[in-house]
Amino acid sequence: MINLRFHIVSIVAIFLALAIGMFAGSTLLDRATVEVLKGRQKSLDTRNADLRSENDRLRTALESQVPADEAFGTQVLPELLPDTIGERPVLLIAVRGIDEDVVRALQTSIRDAGGAPLGIVWLDARVDLDQPETADQVATALGIDAAKDKVKAAVVGELAQGLIAAASPVEDDSADSADPDLTTTTIEPSTPDPALDVLSRLVDADLLDWESPNEGEPGSRTLPTGGLDVVLLSGEGAELRPNQIVVPLVRALAARLTGVIVGEVRNPRTALEVIDQDGVPARGTFVDPLRDDDDLSGRLITVDDVDEPFGRLAVVLALGELPGLSTGSYGIAESASQPFPTPSG
Repeated sequence: MINLRFHIVSIVAIFLALAIGMFAGSTLLDRATVEVLKGRQKSLDTRNADLRSENDRLRTALESQVPADEAFGTQVLPELLPDTIGERPVLLIAVRGIDEDVVRALQTSIRDAGGAPLGIVWLDARVDLDQPETADQVATALGIDAAKDKVKAAVVGELAQGLIAAASPVEDDSADSADPDLTTTTIEPSTPDPALDVLSRLVDADLLDWESPNEGEPGSRTLPTGGLDVVLLSGEGAELRPNQIVVPLVRALAARLTGVIVGEVRNPRTALEVIDQDGVPARGTFVDPLRDDDDLSGRLITVDDVDEPFGRLAVVLALGELPGLSTGSYGIAESASQPFPTPSG
């Protein structure tokens, strides 16, 4: 028979076991857990210290690279360029909003390479062909009469026609004229193609700007009758989205010409600024869709880092390889095949 004493002893034993368990859990086991956590925290602290040290070394290395990059652009690059291009005319077409100093630096590099820059044609919201009113103004300046849904295509076609006419190959008659057995024939100059003044008409209508290649001097605003090389530039900060005029113009040119050069400009930053700043666009944001377009395959030369000295070198080398070079993806984006063209000479 179970008596009251048994109940009391049982209850005391239960509470005693509970007290011993609570004591062990709050002292002995807790200490072991704390020691494990302390060990892990110490390991993390050591790892973080190592990462901070490695980060400091990388930042120091990047900072030391900045003077070298600047020296390459200002001292080394000009010495590499002479006679790279020859005296071929080159026209830069750029969208306002991208870094204008970069565009002018490219023009200087082209001149240093022996090219004959014709200046910079600046495109901005005044030629936004996605806006009906603006498109009508451009069409009127060019004498285009087209249905509203055809205006954009007609304007792009007119611009492309003028640039294609100016880019047509120039026949070299030097070999024939050097032959004394050939009869000399006087050839009357042909009437200039009216398409060649397409840009001038837009300048006269105050719809775009044609910046002279020589600061402080008026530009000729005249396209040559052949042999023109065109470089189109857009990128970070551009006032016009790619499909508003630049990409349609690229497509129209590439349909008739090979080796059309398209460059991407990002705001100049040091490598540290690229890491530290938010919202920096990835390399290739502008040119990657063109590189991935099957319809343009084999007809475009793209450079994704024109804002860097090596990018400007890539453009100059590409110009120097024309017309033999018809395609290539150059720069430092993941989509680039190599930094710059390999000189054939």
